[in-house]
Amino acid sequence: MRRSNRLAHLALAWVLTLSAFAGAQAEVPDGFDPELWREGYRVFTEIGGMGCAGCHGRYGANELGVGPVIRGVDAVRIEGAVAGMQAMVFLQALITPAEIDAVAHYLAYLGTMEPAVVTMRRGEFEPAEVTLPAGAPVQLILNNQDRGDCTWSVTAEGVDPVVVGSRTIGAVDWTTAAAGTLEAFCAEAPDGRLTVVLE
Repeated sequence: MRRSNRLAHLALAWVLTLSAFAGAQAEVPDGFDPELWREGYRVFTEIGGMGCAGCHGRYGANELGVGPVIRGVDAVRIEGAVAGMQAMVFLQALITPAEIDAVAHYLAYLGTMEPAVVTMRRGEFEPAEVTLPAGAPVQLILNNQDRGDCTWSVTAEGVDPVVVGSRTIGAVDWTTAAAGTLEAFCAEAPDGRLTVVLE
């Protein structure tokens, strides 16, 4: 599939979800299916009333500090967890094999990007600096604990800002350029800056 077609499919999938992903800059993995991705995202965020995201975070990166990182986990591991982990066995009666495959597709997509999770409290970022690989697909995840919205922005060319609502989580996806240093910030709290080191 040509890059432009892959990017068009990814943009369509992003528009069809409530997730706040930004830009078509991130490379889309081979075999990406926007409908399967959308179904995987739905199951991941809704199954059992709170979804897998209730413990693992919307981006599967433990951004809530509850469940382990599961980005890139395949269907076999998901089936094993549903069958064998006490906290997850209630899902056996709720999730179908097709839904497990869809969740695995969503997690496979997330697994193509290096994540960095940052929390914002009172206009300050924790941690104040993150390191991401240069020349690679990345996902900068913001857990916005403040009362106001955050227009989450990165000072990288062509990366669109994302609005992350109060007490919610959102992410900026892109493929980084050469090594160097960038900043990320909320337009509503410009004094708080996150240093993003690419190496």
